[in-house]
Amino acid sequence: MKIEIGTADVFPSLNAALATRREPAFGEAAAPDVPVAVGWMLLGSFALIMSGFVLLYTGSRLSTMMVTISIVYTTIYLAVPAIFLRMEPQAKYHVTMAEFIDRGMHTWTGHVRGRDAIIQLLTIPLAVASAVFLIGLEAAVIL
Repeated sequence: MKIEIGTADVFPSLNAALATRREPAFGEAAAPDVPVAVGWMLLGSFALIMSGFVLLYTGSRLSTMMVTISIVYTTIYLAVPAIFLRMEPQAKYHVTMAEFIDRGMHTWTGHVRGRDAIIQLLTIPLAVASAVFLIGLEAAVIL
């Protein structure tokens, strides 16, 4: 098996390893350089969004149905990556939050500092949570 993009040999050492390998090749870890705490932060931000829906938008039967559908969809949305992460081989070493903030992580486009990566991961979910609460509070005051 040779990995190519156009005519360029992208990963020559990987190609050599795959050529001599006899057992089946499995994928690599999905996020080996991201600490588990970052995943919990993402989960917390989605829980914040759903709690805002429950607290501020369940005034009628129809809106409660909408919130229930949103909670089910979010559960499915978050359960699929959790299942995939459980299926991959367990890493022997997990990066701690202090190491992550100190070292950062490498992406296809270059190196990202740890704090910047956390900000990039949490900006949109926390902005949505803020909007859910602000719009819900405004609607409660006006209506």
